[in-house]
Amino acid sequence: SNPNYAAFVNPFIGQVGFPSSPGASVPFGMAKFSTDMTGYAPAGYITDPNEQIKGFSPLHDRSYGNFEIMPLLCPDGFDTCITHFAKRLRHRKNNTDVASPGYFSLTLDNDLQMEATATRRAGLERFTFPAGSKPYFVIDMAGDNAGTFAGGFMDIEPENGRIKIGGHFGPSFGPSRFSYQVFACYDVLDGGRQKLDEYGIWTADDYGLDAKGLGQTHLNLSVNLIGGPIYQSGALFSFADNPESLTFRVGVSFVSADQACANAEEEVGHATFDHVLGNAVDLWNERLKKVEIDIPNTPQNITEMLYSSLYRASLTPNNATGETQGAFADTSAYYFDSLYCSWDTFRTFFPLMSLHSPVEYAQIVDAYIDGWRKLGWMPECRTNNVPGYTQGG
Repeated sequence: SNPNYAAFVNPFIGQVGFPSSPGASVPFGMAKFSTDMTGYAPAGYITDPNEQIKGFSPLHDRSYGNFEIMPLLCPDGFDTCITHFAKRLRHRKNNTDVASPGYFSLTLDNDLQMEATATRRAGLERFTFPAGSKPYFVIDMAGDNAGTFAGGFMDIEPENGRIKIGGHFGPSFGPSRFSYQVFACYDVLDGGRQKLDEYGIWTADDYGLDAKGLGQTHLNLSVNLIGGPIYQSGALFSFADNPESLTFRVGVSFVSADQACANAEEEVGHATFDHVLGNAVDLWNERLKKVEIDIPNTPQNITEMLYSSLYRASLTPNNATGETQGAFADTSAYYFDSLYCSWDTFRTFFPLMSLHSPVEYAQIVDAYIDGWRKLGWMPECRTNNVPGYTQGG
């Protein structure tokens, strides 16, 4: 009489051809927590077991993958941790990928489990380590899925266990003359239940550089002006007392690092992982239950396909209202990003939204109109908050 519609959803449907993100998200959420992987993975994740995991990051629509975090085992200490992008890649353990509305989990081949749940602009990441091991983590300042870093900064605040990070990056599907800004805020002490041990910065390159700065807390890098691969830098830190499970609160913003922290404080606060996950599932059930079918007399595969499709139709565009930049900074209108080209969406997606999600559809129309107000053109194919290549047909 009161089905859990979220249980019918399989987020892994749609991972062949042009893979989409199965990451933890809420309806039209900015945050989509998932792994980033090698190979053709425009939304970060890919099912091919031969591909490797680069890290875990909070933004996945069309590319992104900024500010990856990767759990590490460094039995010989801080200076021996492998931080270089390519050298720290790991395969996953077979058949450990788990996803459901609001939740994502994957276990690496060294038995480190990564889990996440989400709110609109924030979420919680949970990591489980083998018993008796010392947990280390590396965070990338300059990495993203498209390799477009154009400068950024990072600050470690060891007293309150906070890492602020931000930068400028290029679009994944648009002219390179445009760039967007993005920020994240990692709170790693879980309300005082976790204790930092070592912390510092790292820098690596493809020519042998592998430097660690124990106790250093600030990075500020420009774009690589002499060409070649992007700079590799970020944070490296460990925890005292060898805890098996650690939980990090993560906020994201397109405005500032301080706003990313405020988003996490507002939307997650001191809530537990299970509480945030429960709220996410409730949001998905509110959306999915708008379409009711005769479940007992409907084949299971049809039920799964229907609700998985309705789920997918409520992932993008992402609601970035209050997170505007450039010409849209401080706009009073709604703001949505990852507006896939209207050539693709007007035939079926927008008609579905007008029936199934009329409130959000009206907000998206408002965002289109505001694009015309600000720029003289509608935001056709806007992705990564900048103009994308316009498709025609």
